[in-house]
Amino acid sequence: MKTRMKTPMKTPMKTGFVLALSALFLGGCNHSGNDGGSGSWLSRFSLGTGVLRVQTGGVQYGDPAEQVKGSDRLANQWRPIPDIRSVVVQGPVDVVLRQDGNEGVTVHADDNIVPLITTDVGADGSLRIGIRPHTAFRMAHPIGVTLFAPRLESIVMSAGGINCAEFEGDRLRVELRGAGSARFDEIRAKELSVRLAGAGGISVAGSVPEQNFEIDGSGSVDAGDLAGQNVTVRIAGRGSATLWAIETLKADVTGAGNVHYRGMATVTRTGTGSGTVQRQPQ
Repeated sequence: MKTRMKTPMKTPMKTGFVLALSALFLGGCNHSGNDGGSGSWLSRFSLGTGVLRVQTGGVQYGDPAEQVKGSDRLANQWRPIPDIRSVVVQGPVDVVLRQDGNEGVTVHADDNIVPLITTDVGADGSLRIGIRPHTAFRMAHPIGVTLFAPRLESIVMSAGGINCAEFEGDRLRVELRGAGSARFDEIRAKELSVRLAGAGGISVAGSVPEQNFEIDGSGSVDAGDLAGQNVTVRIAGRGSATLWAIETLKADVTGAGNVHYRGMATVTRTGTGSGTVQRQPQ
């Protein structure tokens, strides 16, 4: 394989808050230490309706009449959790993934809000990160979790986002539901599987020989700097994908989505959608 040219990565609009949070909480996978930082991430999450919207005034979660006010004292709590292979994020929590250090998580929030952030292992063995049920609070600091998981294989985001500077492993599965977002600045693996269900977005670069992308909805994949030998993409909806395929590209477009690709791959297109599959100029 030819050495790939390092080009500036495009950042999906939906990952902006993840990037801001990564600057706060250690800047990605390859930074050392278990401490955190501070900053502001302005949002509101309605527990009853599941609607996430941006406003001034800090993070608000749940019924305003029952909200606990954050202390404005940012705390970082370390929680050891062994053998993390799968993680499910179920609340408006932004995650920074790292593969160094001891396995576990560091929770970043106001000191009286930290106990409300749950990090439990489910019956299926997955680490589930979320908010304690029947909880309402407001605070001026973002809610963040730094995840130390050198053997991670699966990520499911129902809310929030995940940011990683460098990932290495045999395989990785990423599923984004709703408006979840993900960014991987450099990934080296044998297989990558990505599914977007909703309006989520993922930005990823590096080298993964076998790649599979599924977009159901208006999600976006920015993988133009992710070198792949054999790449498969399926779009059902108005989603979009930018890919790098070297040998084969299989594109199934059944909606109005669009596929843009680089490389000299042999292309097979299926589907009856009105979308396009176009090769980018060199």
